[in-house]
Amino acid sequence: MEEKEIEVTLLEIKNLYEYFYGAYNRPGLSVDWSLLVAKNIKYLETPYNQISKGVYNEEKDPKFYEFKDKYEKLVRQYADRDEQGNMIMENEEPRITELIVEFNKEKDKLEKDYKDLLDKLNNKNTINNKFLQQKVKIKLNVLKKDNIPALVPPFVVDMMLNR
Repeated sequence: MEEKEIEVTLLEIKNLYEYFYGAYNRPGLSVDWSLLVAKNIKYLETPYNQISKGVYNEEKDPKFYEFKDKYEKLVRQYADRDEQGNMIMENEEPRITELIVEFNKEKDKLEKDYKDLLDKLNNKNTINNKFLQQKVKIKLNVLKKDNIPALVPPFVVDMMLNR
């Protein structure tokens, strides 16, 4: 086993770490491979955590939940109701027909107030792809070609041999 510095994208670091992390709790393909997996997890853990923080995920954005709560409140407020006051559902969604003009006016105002968030959500893939295509140099433990088990995915073999 040797240590090698290679240039990779942030996406490749993410994929490598996730592969090694998944392999960590499975039976090893060989003793050398198990050792390499354990060492590479340690090398890649910090960059992986930094990458995870850099990728936009609305589930970690308090503004997203704020917007979602306000939107759901509008839907409940303007939804059509039956005689008992229950929301009328169509295709598992609240139906809004009677107060649609008022709902749309409030929804437009809400969307204007959260324009930055909605732009970020609409462009999430583009933003994240651009971020993940950045190249960096990392250290990685590698094995010689003859010591790499046959069941290792091609993208991992490529990182070890062709960089």
